[in-house]
Amino acid sequence: MPDLNFCGSTLAVVAATPATIDVAGFAQLSWAATIPSLVDISELGDTSQDIPIPYLNGRTSHVNGAVDGGEVNITYAWDTSESGQVILRNNQNNNVQLSFRVTDPDGRVSYFSGVVANIRDLARNTGNYKGQTAVIRVRTPTIRT
Repeated sequence: MPDLNFCGSTLAVVAATPATIDVAGFAQLSWAATIPSLVDISELGDTSQDIPIPYLNGRTSHVNGAVDGGEVNITYAWDTSESGQVILRNNQNNNVQLSFRVTDPDGRVSYFSGVVANIRDLARNTGNYKGQTAVIRVRTPTIRT
């Protein structure tokens, strides 16, 4: 039976975009910056807009419209020594496009590019760790190996 959990998934970030939006283009980037203190990565992948066609015969048909990678939310424990966190914080809310690589424990890789927004500290309370959340607004398709 295959590994069915995401424990051990990693996130790498680079302040560059690939020459081509495919596996080869993303693989050529220098993926030195990681975020090993990662706690959570939200859903990845494109969604398409639903375009309903309400026919006069009383039946509605649906077609797929514009495709959107949406937003990927991440949570991580605070660590100023992590180069990936430094890249995120230095590029929040400035519209500089970064590239991201998610590697799952089974070796599956997902690539995408986007801009970072809304880095926020986690709630300060006695039951929480020092961490941050960030939003990545996806600008490319999610490319999977």
